[in-house]
Amino acid sequence: MSIIAPAGPTWLSGFDVAATYLPVHPGSGLSGPGKSGGDRVRRLCRWAGGTRGLTGRLVRAAEQNRVGEQAGHGPLAFSGMSAFRNSPNILFETTVTATRRLSPGFVRVTLGDGRLRDLAPYQLDQRIKIMLPVTGDYPAGLRAGLPEQGWRHEWRSVPDRERPWLRSYTAYRTRPAAGELDLDFYLHQPHGPASCWAVAARPGDRLLLSGPHIRAGQPGYGVQWAPGPATRVLIAADETAYPAVRGILPSLAPGVRATILLEAGAAADAATLDDVTAGHSVEVRLRGAARGGTVLTAMVGDWLAEHGPAAAGAGSRFYAWIATESSKIAHVRRLFTEAHISPEQVHTQGYWHDRPVRDEAVNEGTLT
Repeated sequence: MSIIAPAGPTWLSGFDVAATYLPVHPGSGLSGPGKSGGDRVRRLCRWAGGTRGLTGRLVRAAEQNRVGEQAGHGPLAFSGMSAFRNSPNILFETTVTATRRLSPGFVRVTLGDGRLRDLAPYQLDQRIKIMLPVTGDYPAGLRAGLPEQGWRHEWRSVPDRERPWLRSYTAYRTRPAAGELDLDFYLHQPHGPASCWAVAARPGDRLLLSGPHIRAGQPGYGVQWAPGPATRVLIAADETAYPAVRGILPSLAPGVRATILLEAGAAADAATLDDVTAGHSVEVRLRGAARGGTVLTAMVGDWLAEHGPAAAGAGSRFYAWIATESSKIAHVRRLFTEAHISPEQVHTQGYWHDRPVRDEAVNEGTLT
């Protein structure tokens, strides 16, 4: 594996930012009795924002989210209730049982509940939905067992400033027999709603999630990895897509050659994938001061400049899977088009949004 670091100053990693330590900081108001998960998240994000204006950015982002759903780790997608009529997903209620810091940029949150035994265990890049509480608790209408069409109807009926954020994640691991599931959260800087929740999460905190019920007969619902007969694959991802990369690589047949391109804010973040990338061609480039997704886009361009003709000539025996910041996706697609690679052999997806939003006041009771 090669790691290329940028010249000049580097982007602050999670351990370099005071906000990552807020849950135990004596001035944060996050410790002590009576602090619910929702209370900690609100206090964390408000205190962490300071002059950086994080609180206003989150509230503005929340308002932008209300036309359909802005998925933090997935595409903008909302096409009406009929789109979910046949979805196998139902709402599961879980509680945090453990948290673990994996690296400067990653926190693993373990969720548990007996009803998770009914969650269809799958891997690859399967996406599930998590629902982050905006106030201290969830609206009464959002309850375990609701099918996707039902919970989305309830979700949209909640007043704007109380409506939970929806985000898409790929589980690190599901353990149905134990009623457990692990989610790895990448901690964006400055923190967004999911990062704030993950940093503040403590055992006993509630989290609603939506995933396929085992008896619905569609365990692979939400999977987009579709390499077909490809024997050579290109996988390119920034940190938000590392859990999906972790799910995909063990599925590769022994004869498949994989090239993995990783953008990272810190080498230790990329190293969390070392156990699954072993034996493959891996290149890691550190982001430095560049905006998220910029470095990965350049890596894809460099790879295509050298290997594009061979990939184009391979036809269906080549497949590419690219996931990064949403505004970079159109350019990535254009790179493959210019390399004369069929769109059918390329999956590109925006996993998050880097959108500047203006500061504004935060009302009490809003996730900040």
